[in-house]
Amino acid sequence: MDPNPVDAPGARQLADTYNRELRQELGLAPTSRREAPTATPIAGLDLRF
Repeated sequence: MDPNPVDAPGARQLADTYNRELRQELGLAPTSRREAPTATPIAGLDLRF
């Protein structure tokens, strides 16, 4: 059995959190989720499931 199935509850939230934290660390994203829709996407780094 896969210990990390993609359809596990919270998988999407985990991916969104990871993406947001990664972009903040790289200095390429806003700090609040409210501002996120205006953020410029980073090609190749979108890790959503």
